[in-house]
Amino acid sequence: MLLLLLGAALFFSQKRSPTTETSRAATSSGVNPAPRTEATDGASTSAVPKVVHKKAYSLQGSVYPPPGDAAQVIERLRPLAEAGDGRAALEIFVKLQNCFYGQGGYSDADIKVYERAGVSTQTLAAQQQKIQTECASAQPAMKDRGKWLEMAAASGDEHAQLVYSGDPSAVLGDATEMVRDPDKVKKYKEVARGYLTNLASKGNTDALVALAGHYNSGVVFPKDPIRSYAYYRAVELAKPGTIPKPLMDYQAKNVPYDRLSEAEALARRIYGNCCAN
Repeated sequence: MLLLLLGAALFFSQKRSPTTETSRAATSSGVNPAPRTEATDGASTSAVPKVVHKKAYSLQGSVYPPPGDAAQVIERLRPLAEAGDGRAALEIFVKLQNCFYGQGGYSDADIKVYERAGVSTQTLAAQQQKIQTECASAQPAMKDRGKWLEMAAASGDEHAQLVYSGDPSAVLGDATEMVRDPDKVKKYKEVARGYLTNLASKGNTDALVALAGHYNSGVVFPKDPIRSYAYYRAVELAKPGTIPKPLMDYQAKNVPYDRLSEAEALARRIYGNCCAN
C-alpha cells in the first residue's frame, strides 16, 4: 500500500534498502510519540461493517521525482523547503533518492520484476541513462538526502511521514552508521511510531498497514504477532476487502491459538479509535 508509496512514485529508482533506524529528524522534528491509542479506547465490538466508513482514508496519488538536472531542482526548491514548504522538501528528497538508487543500475531480479510489469529492457536502459545524466550533479547532495525527508515529515506532510517511517536507511544511513549511534536509533523509533500512530488515529489506513508490517517484521518495532494481526484486521474492519484473505489467514496462524480472541478484541479497539463513525 502507501508504504510502497513511493514505489510507484520513484518508479525505476526504488531498490529496497535494508531496514535500519533513527535520525537527525528525530531530534529536529520535535514530534513526540503518540500514545498507544489502541490500548486505551474501549471501542465497540459490533459486527464487521458492510460499507467503507467515511473516516477511514488512504493517501491518493504519488510524489514523482521532479524532472531536470538534480542540482537545478534543488536550487529551485530549496528556498521553498527552507521556508517550511513540506512538499518542496519531499520533492527534493524524492529526486535525490531517485539518484541514489538509480546510480547502481538494475539487478537481474529487478529486470524480471519490471518485465512482468510490461517494462522492456530497452525502456530500463533509457531510463537508467536519463537518471545518470540528470543526477551527475547530485553526488555531493545525496549523502544529505535524509534531511529533506525529515523536514518534509516535520512539516506535517503525510506522504513524507509515511515514507520517513518506512525507510529509516534514508535518514540514518547504513548499518555501520546505525551501530555507531544507538541513541539516534532509539529516537528514530520514537518519532516513526509517533508519526504512524498519529496518522492511524485519524483513520489513515496506510499507517495502519505500516504498523502491521512493522510489528510483523520486528525491525523498527518489537515483533508482536498479536499487534500485527490486529492492525491488519482493523484495516479490514474499516475497508472490507482491502487486506487479501491469504494475508489475514497467515497473520492469524502467527497468533497463538489461545490469544486469537485477544488479538481480535484489540483489532476492534484500534478500529473503534481510528475509523468507526
